[in-house]
Amino acid sequence: AFRDRMAKDTNSFKEDTNQLTSILASTNAGIPALEQQINTYNDSIKKSNDMVIAGGVLCVALITCLAGGPMIAIAKKDIANAEREIASLKNRISGSQAEVAILTDAKNKTTNMTETIDAAITALQNISNQWYTVGAKYNNLLQNVKGISPE
Repeated sequence: AFRDRMAKDTNSFKEDTNQLTSILASTNAGIPALEQQINTYNDSIKKSNDMVIAGGVLCVALITCLAGGPMIAIAKKDIANAEREIASLKNRISGSQAEVAILTDAKNKTTNMTETIDAAITALQNISNQWYTVGAKYNNLLQNVKGISPE
């Protein structure tokens, strides 16, 4: 009875884990898209850095710092926004990968624990069977001894 309940619970846990792993794996399937977004933000940062340089050149050349100053401010704001988005995307990538690893580990540990308990139950059942056999032989011996006449 205990073994059956344990096996049922373990199978249910495995099924739930497999479903959740599938969901998380589909999340991981989106990782290349997230990486592409990171690349796009990095391209944006490069363009913004080029704007900062161009704005700085305009200011240094004293051609018109009125155009260069706002160009630098806008570029720096764009860089900060892109860096924030990249950090957020990196967190999403590492988070889902970690969740899959943790879930897989829990499933493996549960499976191993169930197999160990099952082996222990089998060993105890074998010991019980051996004791039953010894008991039956002992009872048979007692009956034979009782059946011996003193003559």
